[in-house]
Amino acid sequence: MKKDGRLALLLVLTLVLLSCTKQESQGPNLAPETFIVSGPEPGSNQSYRVILAWNGSDPDGEVVAFDIAWHGGPDSTAYLDSLFEWETTQATSDTFDLLADSCCADGIRYHAYTFFVRAIDNDGEVDPTPAHLTFTAVTTAPRSRITYPRVGAGQRDVFLSPCVTIKWEGLDVDGEVVAYRYARKLYYDWPEGEPPPDWDTRWSAWTTATQVTVRLARLAEDDPWSFYVQAKDNAGAIETKFEDGRNHIRIFIDSTEVNLPQIEICCYRGLPTSPLGSPIACRSTSGDTTLMNIPVPVAIGDTIHFRVDLTAGQYATKVTDLQFQVNDPEIPTSWLDASDHANWVYPRNVPYVVTQPLINTIYVWVKDDYCISGSTRRAHIRIQGVARQDRNSKKPQS
Repeated sequence: MKKDGRLALLLVLTLVLLSCTKQESQGPNLAPETFIVSGPEPGSNQSYRVILAWNGSDPDGEVVAFDIAWHGGPDSTAYLDSLFEWETTQATSDTFDLLADSCCADGIRYHAYTFFVRAIDNDGEVDPTPAHLTFTAVTTAPRSRITYPRVGAGQRDVFLSPCVTIKWEGLDVDGEVVAYRYARKLYYDWPEGEPPPDWDTRWSAWTTATQVTVRLARLAEDDPWSFYVQAKDNAGAIETKFEDGRNHIRIFIDSTEVNLPQIEICCYRGLPTSPLGSPIACRSTSGDTTLMNIPVPVAIGDTIHFRVDLTAGQYATKVTDLQFQVNDPEIPTSWLDASDHANWVYPRNVPYVVTQPLINTIYVWVKDDYCISGSTRRAHIRIQGVARQDRNSKKPQS
């Protein structure tokens, strides 16, 4: 038994010794190494869209992933973990679209970059000396063009109504246009004859829209508006060159092209549901508007109602809203749908009976679909209660 025990102990010691010897022979885990297989020539100018390939090796294991990172400038290897936001991937190649939005030659944009990649082995060890490649991403800035209203080559002046619709398009020779913005300013406002600075609030927000409708104030004949369009591409490059007739036009507002809806309001005897007879009197914005202030005599005790006839302004397509108000000339706070002709009658459900020898004014407000918020106009008719014999002595009102 003692002999067997000594043999067992000897076997255990031998196994332990062999295990320690094996661990000492392996040593600590070695870090992997990384190399860039293909990409731009170091220090070269390249398209903003670049293809890069990389790989790695591990002397005592295998590479299982990579960290990649970008630095917006020349090579900077100091404080790698704090300077860069690393992204882990198992890919060994990729295509990158880089921003090339920094200054600048005329129409060309440059942006320096350094690409970093480091291998990760199966024990989680990271290459402490990442491979890197520095180059400059280059792109051509996009161009925009105003397509409506069109002007001749090298021209810039157009004469329009106060409601202006402007349309445009863009072209980018090495990418795609992703956004536009526009600015409007008085041509002689600062900076005179030039577009507003980039930070100026006269520029709109960036948008994918390719048209806008704006309402411009009428100005003196020799004081035009300037309208500018600017494009931005998928590499972040922004158009900076402005040319008359291409992405800049001057707009002169023709003061004769005014849009106002036309209104006729008539007073009838009887209920709105009764057969339509001859009106007592009518007032119109297209006729002698001074008649609106002359009261129409109506016999006390008569039941009357009012009907309107509406026409959209010359630059609108339809009347959209209307509202009646009694003795209240202020703009309404709510509107009726003008497409329903039942709303063209007032009152609709209760009789309007003349009970006193007072003057009441019936106002009607109308809005059409001109421009952005519509063109609004008001008309009115005044009614005065009179004794019946007085009414009979009066001549009919025109």
